[in-house]
Amino acid sequence: MFQRHKAALLLGLTSFLCLAFLSWSADRVVRSLQTAFHYLWAPSTHVLVGSLDHAGRFSARLGQLLRADQRARQFESRWLQERLDTARLRVLEEENKKWSDLYHLPSHPNFRPVAGRVWGRDAADWFHSVLVRPGEPVSVGDAVITVDNNRPVVIGQVRDVNPDGTVRVLLLTDSFSALSAKVDRTGELGLIEGRGSGLLMNYLFADSGIRAGDEVVTAGLGGVYPPNLLVGRVSDVLEASGSLSKRALVRPAARLGTVREVLILACLPPLVP
Repeated sequence: MFQRHKAALLLGLTSFLCLAFLSWSADRVVRSLQTAFHYLWAPSTHVLVGSLDHAGRFSARLGQLLRADQRARQFESRWLQERLDTARLRVLEEENKKWSDLYHLPSHPNFRPVAGRVWGRDAADWFHSVLVRPGEPVSVGDAVITVDNNRPVVIGQVRDVNPDGTVRVLLLTDSFSALSAKVDRTGELGLIEGRGSGLLMNYLFADSGIRAGDEVVTAGLGGVYPPNLLVGRVSDVLEASGSLSKRALVRPAARLGTVREVLILACLPPLVP
């Protein structure tokens, strides 16, 4: 009999269960499941949210640090560029002042001034000559001067004229250098000779009144140098012992190791009456 009415019984049971589910409210069960799920998931959510928050803060601070480092590099680059510009400006101002001082020297009727710049030094003769590139042709034997503390001072003579337009200037300290000079305070004449790092003034009378600190200037004899150009200052006097003359050690007025701008005094030919 059950087999005969099986389909009808299953249909009735299914209908009853559907009506039971439709009439029963599942809100409480759903809410209970949601509460249990949130309760179990809350610790993991807190850890995950905290990790994400820390990661976000770290990324933000890292971005700020990178931007700050970039700005610092820009400021450093700008500061270095400003320092370089300041140094270049100072060098240009010093050069302009030297050229201005050189061109405002008192004119000498027997000399033609030619501006020049120190081009280099001979490695085989480092301390006794320099290579100069003049702006105009000059001749062997022409005097070479510069400016120190707003005063014209002697540095040497043109020794050679090279095919490339440069000239070799023999400095005062070279052992082959010599020029007539006088003690500015007393007017006594002598001969300045090069002694490596310094100068020696020879042929002073035994009763000469020369003393340390006296300025030595060009005498103007021979027509090579104009008179009264500063050569150096007396550093020591060598007293005569059984001799008729005194000698004096002279410190060059020009800082020969740092000279950059020079003026070559080219001798003009004498006027024919």
